[in-house]
Amino acid sequence: MKSNKIVLATLALGLALSAGAVLADGTAAAPAAAAPAKAAAPAAKPAAPAAASTAAAPAKAAAGSVSKAQFTSAVTNHEPTDNLTTLDNSHTSIDFYCVLNGFQGQEVTFRWSFNDVTQAEVKQTPAYPHYRTYTSKTLDPSKIGTWKVEVMDSSGNVLTSKTFDYTKATGAPAAATK
Repeated sequence: MKSNKIVLATLALGLALSAGAVLADGTAAAPAAAAPAKAAAPAAKPAAPAAASTAAAPAKAAAGSVSKAQFTSAVTNHEPTDNLTTLDNSHTSIDFYCVLNGFQGQEVTFRWSFNDVTQAEVKQTPAYPHYRTYTSKTLDPSKIGTWKVEVMDSSGNVLTSKTFDYTKATGAPAAATK
């Protein structure tokens, strides 16, 4: 039973096992002389949480990074025009600009949340090692509060997150008087 946990921990770490070490349903194969030798290498690391045994083998961990992430009112020539931390509700759209490094061919998710409730998820797969991108959101002027974007790798790890406050616009321009 202990070797089964070690084999599952090995799977959770994304290490490759030889053919036949794990059955198609994710359970360990019947003990064989070679199984303990393969399982001995990761024994120095603590066993993965129980969640590893209930989920399919995760995608390989991303080795990339996010070098720039910010909210902006526009993107021009592949660069943000400003860096917003607050936006009033007279504006109904915002962009989230991001530079991803080392994620070529790996799915990255941008999760938009309003007051910690997910509103949208945008998935992208960068085509280049250094990938400048952005995602846009049309805002409902009645949703005053904190908006957040989390950038996540293909395993669901949060790489970075940014927030902005969506506020009520201060007084409308005064009507023209005669």
